[in-house]
Amino acid sequence: MSTIYKLVDSKSLVMCEECLDEHGPVAGKWEEAPLEECSICGAQDQDTRDEYENWTNEANQMAYYDDDPYGDPYGIQF
Repeated sequence: MSTIYKLVDSKSLVMCEECLDEHGPVAGKWEEAPLEECSICGAQDQDTRDEYENWTNEANQMAYYDDDPYGDPYGIQF
């Protein structure tokens, strides 16, 4: 698993931890961007992507059950 970082001052420079180590220190402020893809080698943080996908599937499933077509049996509207 690669940790992905994005240069705050740049619109497109995203590097994985391995590329940052290989290409030396790059000046500027970096922040973690786990859903991005490395600009150099294309590495992705697959664990974070899988975790995000599972979270969105759970949220969609909960929204499906919350949207009961028959309404609340007690007539309470929220």
